[in-house]
Amino acid sequence: MRIDFRSAASKRLLSERDFVRTHLRLQQQWWPLGERDSLALRGEIGFTAAASRAGVPQDYLFRSGGAQTVRGHAYQSLGVREGDAVVGGRAFLWGSLEYHPPVRGPWARLSLCRGCGRTLVGATCGPVTAVGAGLRWQSPVGPLALDLARGSRSGRWYPHFALMVAF
Repeated sequence: MRIDFRSAASKRLLSERDFVRTHLRLQQQWWPLGERDSLALRGEIGFTAAASRAGVPQDYLFRSGGAQTVRGHAYQSLGVREGDAVVGGRAFLWGSLEYHPPVRGPWARLSLCRGCGRTLVGATCGPVTAVGAGLRWQSPVGPLALDLARGSRSGRWYPHFALMVAF
């Protein structure tokens, strides 16, 4: 688990806006369910304390979507809509629960996942969900993941490829 309180700015120090950014990330928590199957939990929560988003750099706001957050949605496509753009919100929350049953052969794990996320600013944006499945392979260069997930907002299936933590 990682907690980040390092981001802050003040008008007294030449910033356009006073703000403090907090962020808590649960990288991956594993629970064995049997001899070879397991349950995994990942998640994040973040909040930027400021009077409004205006004047806070986008790097200190929150968006989600993609292989490392809510799969089944395009990378950083979940946030606050501003015209045709998706920008960061002052608060967000997402989580993912995965079941990994044992699989025989070169594919070391099968992953069945369910994710949910929400980005907030001023007015509340509704939660989005995704469901999917994927394969985990312990390759010679490290563990690789290939997932296919369907997002609730778009109804589209998105493939996600990632280098994962050891399993």
